[in-house]
Amino acid sequence: MLGLIADITGILSFIMSIAIFFVSHSLLRDMAKRQQDYNSKRIDIQSDLIALRDNIWKDHLDNLEIRSRLRQALYSYRNQYWLIAFPFRLYHIQCSLHYIKGPIKPKNKERLCNHIDYLIGNMDKEEIIKNG
Repeated sequence: MLGLIADITGILSFIMSIAIFFVSHSLLRDMAKRQQDYNSKRIDIQSDLIALRDNIWKDHLDNLEIRSRLRQALYSYRNQYWLIAFPFRLYHIQCSLHYIKGPIKPKNKERLCNHIDYLIGNMDKEEIIKNG
């Protein structure tokens, strides 16, 4: 009886191993595609963030349109590249989103710019594509 249970467990484990192999392989392919996409678009994303940061910091523009465009850029970046983003990038995106929920308080303006500066500086580095 125990031998039969062991045989069934072994067969199920083998089937699960094969399924996990195929799922992980498809995840690796998806990551490689996202890394290629990120590498081709990172300069455009970086330019958008620089322009929006300068609108807030240099031009002192704090209106709904600027905050909405910045939120859209951050949400888009987070949703498209969350799979390949380092946790620190996701942290800085989340902090930036927190500061632009409403009108930006003067004391939070520098903190917001620090978080955006981190993201801008981090985009100077290309993603290394492995298994792609």
